[in-house]
Amino acid sequence: MGDFEYDFFISRAGADKEVAVRIADLLVAAGRKVYIQDYDFAIGHDFLERMENGLGRSRRVLSVVSEAYFDESRFTLPELRAAFRKDPSGRERRLVIVRAADCTIPDPYGSRVFDDLFDRDDETFEQTVADLAAAFGENVSEVAAEKVSATGPSVWNVPLPNEHFTGRRALLDELGRRLDSEATMAVTQSAAMHGMGGVGKTQVALRFCYEHAAEYDLVWWIDAETEAETDFAALADEVGVEAPPGTDQREVVAAVRKALEQRDRWLLVFDNAEKPEAIRELRPQFGGHVLVTSRNPKWGKTAGTLSVETWTRPESVEFLATATGRDEPDAADALAAELGDLPLALAQAAGYVEATGFTLAEYLEEYLDRREALWAQEAAPEDYAKTVATTWELSRQEIGDGVDVLRLCAFLAPEGITRELLAARPEALPKKLAKTLTDALAFNKVVARLRRFSLVTAEGGVLSVHRLLQAVVRDGIRKQDREDWLERAARTVYAAVPYDQNVPETWGPSAQMVTHAMAVDGHAKTVRLEGNPVGRALDESGQALHDLGQYSLAREVLLSAVEVARTDLGDEHVDVATSCSNLALVEKDLGNLGEAKRLLERAVESGTEAFEADHPTLAVRYSNLAVVERDLGNLGEAKRLLERAIEIEEQAFEADHPTLASSYSNLAMVEQGLGNVREAKRLMGRAVEIEEQAFAADHPTLAVSYSNLATVEQGLGNLGEAKRLLERAVEIKERVFEADHPSLAFTYNNLADVLWRLGEHDAARLHWRTAYRIFSTRLGVEHPNTKVVAEWLRAYDPDFDG
Repeated sequence: MGDFEYDFFISRAGADKEVAVRIADLLVAAGRKVYIQDYDFAIGHDFLERMENGLGRSRRVLSVVSEAYFDESRFTLPELRAAFRKDPSGRERRLVIVRAADCTIPDPYGSRVFDDLFDRDDETFEQTVADLAAAFGENVSEVAAEKVSATGPSVWNVPLPNEHFTGRRALLDELGRRLDSEATMAVTQSAAMHGMGGVGKTQVALRFCYEHAAEYDLVWWIDAETEAETDFAALADEVGVEAPPGTDQREVVAAVRKALEQRDRWLLVFDNAEKPEAIRELRPQFGGHVLVTSRNPKWGKTAGTLSVETWTRPESVEFLATATGRDEPDAADALAAELGDLPLALAQAAGYVEATGFTLAEYLEEYLDRREALWAQEAAPEDYAKTVATTWELSRQEIGDGVDVLRLCAFLAPEGITRELLAARPEALPKKLAKTLTDALAFNKVVARLRRFSLVTAEGGVLSVHRLLQAVVRDGIRKQDREDWLERAARTVYAAVPYDQNVPETWGPSAQMVTHAMAVDGHAKTVRLEGNPVGRALDESGQALHDLGQYSLAREVLLSAVEVARTDLGDEHVDVATSCSNLALVEKDLGNLGEAKRLLERAVESGTEAFEADHPTLAVRYSNLAVVERDLGNLGEAKRLLERAIEIEEQAFEADHPTLASSYSNLAMVEQGLGNVREAKRLMGRAVEIEEQAFAADHPTLAVSYSNLATVEQGLGNLGEAKRLLERAVEIKERVFEADHPSLAFTYNNLADVLWRLGEHDAARLHWRTAYRIFSTRLGVEHPNTKVVAEWLRAYDPDFDG
């Protein structure tokens, strides 16, 4: 980052000159160095030059905003954008916003609002600026980052550590010794640091990276809980691996791992890995160091383990002094004792003290009074949650609308919480909370206050809440109200799943809701919710995962959907049959045809009891069961079921309805199998005609039909037309799906067959190899599709060793 002469560059529009100058004067009085045009832009000098000069010499941009600030004709927006581009994640706190008047903050800048300075009396105005000066003063994390940039690795993506990091000297030294000694072995040894939530594992890993940066040429931080493979693959460019667009991510991962194994002086950090299997395919076997943080203490032979305990008392006292600026050693010692030296609880206490202006002694007194009130009628908890619980009770008095925001968040997954998610169904929420969530400005103000009390973290508009705090918040809700909050969370998540099978753009966002749906499910095990919102959210997000080719995870989610529907609604409810039918399609694609048939027969049986004989839902189940019967070789039964489905659908729908096209396509494949090729072509031609009218030219449903029509053309001997159709299907699927989607592999296999018959043998082998790699990786070597491709390769590819 370099050396900075000024703490703040103050950016303002002309209308807010008076407020900006007043802020500057107060910051200077607080010991901060300020660059502001009213003092530093001399008359006659080039304005843009002065602006660039000031921005380059200042650690942060402080934007004093009103509606005038966001006028595109002003120089204020370039200043704002420049600061945001330098720190898009917000970790370095390079951009700070205060509002000089009531105005709307456009995305993505809302998360950088510190506070409002309009409609404030003099005392409140001055206190807010004093808080600003204290919160954004010298940042030891940035100093550490500057040191790394000057002397450290050429490849580096490590987040900033907590600026008030304290102690852990013995642990850091032991960690360094273990990595040094074990790195002399032929196989990379990993130090896996484990500990309870809130104990500070991640902060220890971050500090280790900064302290030992000069020992490495490459240090790479990986979010092992949610983005492990993606974060690892992002190293490709840094280690010289070429990965053109569309390259399968698993190929990239393997190439990156191999590249790392050919060099040393690197450190990989897998943060918050659940178990050894989570990083097994990513961890290089030799060459450098691997550091893992985990709540799981069982790492066996994968890694040596170091247990991260709570802080020592001197470390706790030092942290409180550093984080709050309070020189109260006795009060700090007593408070640390009450908080069990737990870093999370101490951080929340420090946040409360900073936000309220309490002394440590005053906070301790308040804490003890509140704890007695909390536990007057019940035994005190045995674990560290009690320390967080009491701080939470204290903070509730200060965070206003943030209380209900956290109550809703408490039933969701701890990460990936957006305002759009929370506001997905405002009518299900208390009116005041709904108003807060549907107003971006009001929500940003609440989040800013929650952050000041260390109750949430926020990055790029996405909130995270510590699991331990979530548990405390849930436990703090009265039993008679807890079920209401659970139901609100369930209905919110269901409303946030935008799934539409015919709209591929909805699949990814729907799949992202899986973690929240599973979290709500975990809290709802003993509660029956009217309307099955949890089961429906799981069902739709499970279907999205299936569409995206994530079959194993889709199966897990849909099994949960079936179980929830049975618990809430009973075995005979239509939702149970619907989820069973969706689960059956996943079982079919996983190669479990017997289980798929059982589930679909149950769904059909349920449908005949629940619906009229000509209901379209029953027709869809007939059609799905027919596909399984066809794959089992029961072509006569498959034809009977499909003819019944089409009979119903022709009565229920217009002649050009896409559902009819699907049934025509399925029947065409059965007729093909029965040797009725010309009838198959007629049916497929009709299906394609309908779908080309109903869908966009690159819709995946069209790709499936083109592939099916190609099979018919091949049967008629029209290999050139079959090739054209299959290449068009591949083109569509490569645009819509990830490179390792099993559906894409299926089309590669069909295209390879046609290419071989046309004499294009090298191209055919290439497509078979790609299909085999996808099938074997995603579905396993025992899957029927994998075995079919392996047979082709054994017959026609002398280099195949599978």
